[in-house]
Amino acid sequence: MNPAQKQTAKIAVPLFKDRVAPHFGVSSTFLLMETHGTTICREATWNIQGKGPMGIARRLTDLGVETLICGGIPSRYKDWFIGKGITVLDNQKGSAREIVETLFQKKRTVARMTVQPFNEEETEVGRKDTSEKVTEIAITYCVE
Repeated sequence: MNPAQKQTAKIAVPLFKDRVAPHFGVSSTFLLMETHGTTICREATWNIQGKGPMGIARRLTDLGVETLICGGIPSRYKDWFIGKGITVLDNQKGSAREIVETLFQKKRTVARMTVQPFNEEETEVGRKDTSEKVTEIAITYCVE
């Protein structure tokens, strides 16, 4: 598998109605999405049971969430998520669904460049590269 391809991932967004909750921990209702690449395979709105923000954080980790999209988040929780290997996209506001779709649009417009191998006419003096392999380079944009 090409390392630039993304496998199935789980995304969590705390909700206030249909919008991103303004602060992590103030809502136990989450939009949970399972994705494959830039396609949403499944989504559900769940009430995540947990005692306080740390309990919610632990529950999200138990569910296998790999990306948290949220409004404000105290640094102790953000650092905890990052320490667990979870990507935190904080300071987001607006419709939860639109934010996720915007993230996917940026991933869909990933810059791709095909690099052809050197042939003898293009090589530097004394350098030969007989590789027939074409390399694909993908640049993934981060939402900040």
